Amino acid sequence: MIALIYCPIDVKAPIQIPGQIKVQLGTTNNFPDIIFELHSGRLFFDLGDDCTLSAYITNTDLESVEFTGELKVLNPHRGQILVQPVAKDFTMTGINTLTVICDTTKEQFTFQTTIFVQSLSKSILQYINN
Repeated sequence: MIALIYCPIDVKAPIQIPGQIKVQLGTTNNFPDIIFELHSGRLFFDLGDDCTLSAYITNTDLESVEFTGELKVLNPHRGQILVQPVAKDFTMTGINTLTVICDTTKEQFTFQTTIFVQSLSKSILQYINN
């Protein structure tokens, strides 16, 4: 069982760092799934039925690659976006930045989050798999 990371974001507010990230248990065979839930104040941010998404990963050398993992709207009326990272998108270990671009046909906006990537030794992998 690997963590499912849930990140609420207020798209109309100044940049904020929450005191704590909510981590929910879920199953995946790769990186943890990340669900972003967009808000406008206390309301859900409605992405509409024609929202298109794209994303990029930027490493610590400021080199960017297009995100090839799963990126989709789970529930457009609750502003829920699913991101399923894949290893090949991360060209360096350490802190990487995920930039998601949302085009709702009425407006376009972006949001970013950092993702820390670490290589695991064989002994740690064996311990985790047991």
